[in-house]
Order: sequence, then structure tokens, then C-alpha cells
Amino acid sequence: MKNFDRDKEYISEEKIREERLRAAIEAAETSNRIKSEFINRMSHDIRTPLNTIIGMTDLAVAHIDNKKRVQDCLKKISLSGNHLLNLINEILDMNKIESGSLNLKECETNLSDIIDDILAIINPQIYAKNHTLEININHLSHEDIVGDSMRIKEVLMNFLSNAVKYTNDGGKIVVEITEKESHIKDRTCYEFIFRDNGIGMEEEFVKHIFDPFLRAENAEFKPVEGNGLGMAIAKNIVQMMSGDIKVKSVLGQGSEFIVTMHLKYREKSCKEFQKMSVLVVDDMEIPVLKQLKKAGIHCDICKNAKEAVKLVETINQTGRYYNLILCDGKYYAETSEKLKKKLNKNTMILVQMFYDRQEQNETENTENNRFIMKPLFCSKIYRLLEEIVHMESVCEKNIYKESIQGKSIQEDIYKENNKMIAVTEEICHPQKPDFSGCRVLIAEDNDLNLEIASEIIKTTGAEVETAENGLEALKKLENTPPDYFDLIFMDIRMPKMDGYMVANEIRNSVRKDMQNIPIIAMTANAFADDITKSKDAGMNDHIAKPLKMNLIFQTMEKWLSNKVIDEYRKIII
Repeated sequence: MKNFDRDKEYISEEKIREERLRAAIEAAETSNRIKSEFINRMSHDIRTPLNTIIGMTDLAVAHIDNKKRVQDCLKKISLSGNHLLNLINEILDMNKIESGSLNLKECETNLSDIIDDILAIINPQIYAKNHTLEININHLSHEDIVGDSMRIKEVLMNFLSNAVKYTNDGGKIVVEITEKESHIKDRTCYEFIFRDNGIGMEEEFVKHIFDPFLRAENAEFKPVEGNGLGMAIAKNIVQMMSGDIKVKSVLGQGSEFIVTMHLKYREKSCKEFQKMSVLVVDDMEIPVLKQLKKAGIHCDICKNAKEAVKLVETINQTGRYYNLILCDGKYYAETSEKLKKKLNKNTMILVQMFYDRQEQNETENTENNRFIMKPLFCSKIYRLLEEIVHMESVCEKNIYKESIQGKSIQEDIYKENNKMIAVTEEICHPQKPDFSGCRVLIAEDNDLNLEIASEIIKTTGAEVETAENGLEALKKLENTPPDYFDLIFMDIRMPKMDGYMVANEIRNSVRKDMQNIPIIAMTANAFADDITKSKDAGMNDHIAKPLKMNLIFQTMEKWLSNKVIDEYRKIII
């Protein structure tokens, strides 16, 4: 009986070992598969900005006498170079995290400066997609913090940029910032909530959103830049700050991310500002006024220029005056005009408020006007009050420090590019074939890639038509007469339908011209199995990004040089 029990116990232990071994094998296989998919995706994502850099360099050299065109190309080269650098940095960061060598620096910084830097980067994207961005500061007692400003910025930027990417045009994004009591001594807790009405996520994906190397794919949504590492990196950085990230998301309705960080802080003395007076002219609620009042600063708010004049007159009659008037950009001109004769000589500075530089640039301003960016933080107002206290005229310099780094980079690139022109003239100016009378369809969802391919192909004299996704390309082919297009350049990763699906549909068409038209894969999917997949889908050839002008010419010659173009097509169609 004892031997039987021992045998039974041995068998049970053996089963447990087998189950653990099987689980370990499955975990290893899953990890290898995910990393393999990540490497394939990285090949695609790295080649995409490289394609822009190389393609735009070719176009700049081809239009070297057109200053505006060259400047535009250099700007896009710079943007793509920065994007490529960000991809590489994220890969290196993930490697540091996995090896345990990622460290956080501690330096004095300011939360309002961090938010301003983020908005300066993200606002052009928000404008491009016609989003509404609402930033609510619910409560902030300490804006001067001690921490790794670069990493804090990286985390916050990750969530805000994702909200922009995954929210359709015209959507709404809300950011809420609140300071809460921390359970850690000598620290305070900052809560950042990012809420959008974008495409949302499936419940199953939310469970794995912080797993490295994963990225959500939605066939109905235009693919976005990213490598699936941002969330994993953000999670690790936040945990190093003793914080956490919570996620809520509903597919088709939007997402909410709640990020908490426990940070050291510095106390700010406001004694020198006590009994000073501030007037705000704005039709929106300004939460920081409550905090200013607690600091002993007198604060009034009114909704328009007319009310502002009345308040100024009233306070002047008591022998006092406003030290600072903050006026929303849309009310500034009228308020300034009406207050000209009402202001005490010892009074205030009048400052315009804007949500971003683009809004500021669209408003008529003089060089002497002062500006401040929304959302309003106490620290921004304290800086203005410090100017008044010390009778200095350096407010604008303190708030806006114009960086020439980007300009310098572009100038360096331009100079370096000019040095290379003589060397690359022959390479970048291959003999262009003449395909006048031919019509080419380009299916490509990336705007820059589409511009590069179109411009290169147009130099051959061929007419170019475009489609921004697979479904649009297929419909365009079906709605045109037979033999309308002579050649198709087809991207692989596109929304609605990918390149493989479109090629299959074309080859399965009853129309003979669609069965025979040359289809060239023009994609960042550049491995051997990608070429095989392209051919299996019915494509004739494969060009890997980054695109090279001479390779496109060679491919067009290969598939179009023997094609007879009827005269009537040149004239009539």
C-alpha cells in the first residue's frame, strides 16, 4: 500500500513538472513569436522614415534650383530623422529596462514648463486632425518638482500622442491634472487623466496593453507610427516613480488612462505677491485663481472687454489698481483699446492668453505685446508678478525662450547636403525613361511616401493617380474603363484592405486587363517571405523601401518598355 502511495505521489509530481515544462515552453514560444513579429514590424517602421529621408534627398537634389522645394524637403527630412531617432531611443530604453540599468535623474523642474513643452510638440498634430483639446487643472499646490523631467515628459507625451493618433478627425481629448496626498513621506501624488472619444480597444487587448512588443491593429483605422514599446516603457518609468497606470476602454467609444506619479516637490514662497491684484478677461473658468486667492492675491474674472473696463474703473476709484490683466486672445484688441485711458501709470502689464502658437500667430499683434500660454498655472502668473515686483521687462523672455536648435539642424543639413551634391549628382540623377502616355496608380496610405513616389514617377512623364487605402484603390480600378491604368504600385500595410487582399481581388476579377496589369509591391515589408507573399498574392515585382529613384525607373522600364501605347489614349483619355 505504501509503495502504491509513493508511486501515486511520484506520478503526481511528474505531471506537475510536465505541466510546468509545457507552460515554460509555451511562454518561450509566445515570447519568441512576439519578438519575431516585433523585429518584422521594426524593419517596416524603420524603413518608413528612411524612405522619406532618402526620397526627399533625391527630390531636393532634383529640384536644387527651387529654394522653396528644397526647404520643404529638408524640413521633412528633419522630421523623419527625429522620428527615426525616437524609434531607436525606445528600443534602447526597452533594453535598459529589461537589463535593469534604466535610472531616473533628479533635478529641479516645473510642471507647467513640462506641459508647455508637450503642447508645443503635439499642437500641430491636434490642429491637423481638427481635434478639441481640453486641459483641466483641478488642484495643484506644488508646481515646482524634483524629478527626471525628460522621463516625465516622455510618459505624458506617450499618452497624449496616443490619444491624438487613435482619435478620428474632429474628436475630443481631455486632460485632467490633480495633486493628491501621497502615502510616501516628503512626496506628493500627481494624477494625470487622459480621456478621448477615439476608436477604443478590445477588452482582450487591454489586458496585454503593457506587454512589450505588442501593438493594436485595426483594419478600419489608418496605421499609425509606433513600435509597441511606448506603453511598456511608460509603465516601467511610472512604477519607478512609485506610481501606477489604470486603463478603461470601450471599442468604438474611446479610452481613459489614469497615470499617477509620486514626486518630490519644492515649496514656493508667495509672500512678496500678497495683496497684489490680478484681473482675468475670459469666458472660461480659470481654476488656478482659487489657488492664487489662497496665496493672498486678489483675483477678479470677467467675461468680456466691457466688464473689464467697469472693474478697472471701480477698483481705480478706491485708490487701488490691478497689477496684472490677463486677457484671452479673442478679447485682447478690444480690451486693450478700451483700457488705454483708464490705466494708472503705475499699473500693470496687460498680457494676452493663447492655447498655442498657431492661435497666437493668427491674431494681429504688435512687438510690444506680451503673451502667455494656456492652460494657466500659478507658476506662470508668479513669473509675471515677479516682473512687476522687480520692475523688469523680461516677462516674455522668461516665458518664451525661442530655441534655434531646430533651425540649426536644418541649416547644417542644408550645408551638408550642398557639399554632397557634387558627389551624388550622377547617382541622384539617373537617366530618366520616358513614359509619357502611361498612367500609373499608387496605393499608399503614408502621405510623405505617396508624395515621394508620385514626384519620382511624374518625372518620367507618366500620369499619376493615387489611393490612400486598399479599398479605395480597388474601387478606383473597378470604376475606370479597361486598360485605363498601365501599372500599379501597391503598398502592403494599408487600412480598409491591405495590399495582399487588393492584389487577390484584382487577379480574381473577370476583367482581362485587371488579370494582366503589372502590380508592383512598394513596401517596407522587405524580408524574403514578404517577397514570396507578394508574389503569391498575384503581384509581379517587389520594391523595398526606402525608395530609390533609379530602382523605380528600372522597374518601370522592366514592365512598361514593351507596352504599346495607342495614340488615342495619349490624346483622348
